[in-house]
Amino acid sequence: MLRQLPRLYQPIEDTLPAIGVPTVVIWGDRDMFFAAEQGQRTADAIPGAEFILLPGCGHFPPVERPEAVATTLINLLA
Repeated sequence: MLRQLPRLYQPIEDTLPAIGVPTVVIWGDRDMFFAAEQGQRTADAIPGAEFILLPGCGHFPPVERPEAVATTLINLLA
């Protein structure tokens, strides 16, 4: 499955530049599956998106750091 990720995710990557709403990409710096650089590339592909790297967080920021995710979303929506 991991070998096929580039092919599977290409349609998603192709649509990122069309996102036209305020966006924040939240990533854990200890994500075992996807490096922080992938999160930054995702944010860079979305016009005006912000990238937030959570220290000490793995692959599931809403579970591992719910307060930080909630605060980020509240700020985004404010």
